Amino acid sequence: MANQGANTQLRQLEEKANQLKIIGNIIGALEVLEKAIQIEKRWYHLYIKAFWLYELPEKNIPEMWKIVQEGFSRFPNQRFWFYYLAANLRYYTVLFLASKGQQKTEDSLNGLMETQKEIDSAIYELQNNPQTVQTILDNPPCLFPPPLQGIEIKDVFQKLDLLKSNVRSVHQIISTAKFIYDAENKVNKRIDKQEEQMRSDKMRIIEILGFFTAIIAFIILLGNVAFNTTYKEAMPILGGLSLVLILFVTVASLVTSKFDRYRDILKDVRSWIVLSLIIILGLLVLSSRKERQNPDALSTNKSQSQATVDVLNKETMN
Repeated sequence: MANQGANTQLRQLEEKANQLKIIGNIIGALEVLEKAIQIEKRWYHLYIKAFWLYELPEKNIPEMWKIVQEGFSRFPNQRFWFYYLAANLRYYTVLFLASKGQQKTEDSLNGLMETQKEIDSAIYELQNNPQTVQTILDNPPCLFPPPLQGIEIKDVFQKLDLLKSNVRSVHQIISTAKFIYDAENKVNKRIDKQEEQMRSDKMRIIEILGFFTAIIAFIILLGNVAFNTTYKEAMPILGGLSLVLILFVTVASLVTSKFDRYRDILKDVRSWIVLSLIIILGLLVLSSRKERQNPDALSTNKSQSQATVDVLNKETMN
């Protein structure tokens, strides 16, 4: 009597869960199903629970696979149904995650390969234990999905073949997309490399042209200085021109370089060379101005001294 009462209560809970699922209240259906599982856990409870979890918006994928593994270990006589369940869940999970961009392409392809193995395992179980499956098909539980009610073994084979065909098609589509994506990436990398090489060659050519232009200008100025100034006067001028030459080449090198951010320029040692050269040139300019002022002061002092000497000579003569 106790078992009969438990079976009656279990049947009522299953029917209530099924009604809630029909009207779209999946969360309520799962709560009622949990109450039925507490009375007695049957294989189709796990089977339908995993399917209902997939229909939830958040799709608790880890919980689904936990249920599938429990079904394999707890109900070995119903391995076909759990292989069938695993194949469907994995296939639709791959599609869902791929559509959301939440799964890498390699993971999607691996998932589809696992799906094919599960389909093959389901076919193997169906071929070796057709009577067990047929018994369930003849008397399906009330919670069983409508597509699996009132069908025969040949219909199940057709469903598995259709699923396998879909898996192969999706695998081919993803593989082709991956091939195109990888090929495009390789082409883009080659283009970037060529552009970088062209930029580097351009920079080198500009540096060479700038260097030779500065050399020619330096030689011309050197000739003018040699003919128009003395050795003492020429040395500071030549030193300044040399610094200007180095400054020009360094600035040309900086200008033709590629920097992602302006602050990266300050990290380049050439920037500090330019700054140092500017400071040195500034000091040379200041020192040359002082030297210009000093000769004037000396000439003034000489004039004053000469005037003093002339005055003293006149006084002595008198």
